[in-house]
Amino acid sequence: MKVGNAGNSNFSVIRIPRELMEKIRSELSRINQKEWGRKVRIAEVLDAALSDLTDDSRERLRQGSTTARDVLEQKYREYLKLTGERVSRDEWILSQLS
Repeated sequence: MKVGNAGNSNFSVIRIPRELMEKIRSELSRINQKEWGRKVRIAEVLDAALSDLTDDSRERLRQGSTTARDVLEQKYREYLKLTGERVSRDEWILSQLS
């Protein structure tokens, strides 16, 4: 038995941390403290936030998601490009430690 119309919906479910959802709801509550007009929806708040993203904030997010392993890989590839040597990653790491 098929329930609902899930395949034809214009909406998606996203998973976000509970603390973030509380921040969004708190902000939404502040926005909706007004005398007139309909209530602003969460989707509108998120759309406005995404529209206000700058190249700097995008770069901060990218950098914030970089792991130590990513940095190591970047430095290893940079070394290979600069020197043209064919060294295994393990050999290169050992050379960096000594």
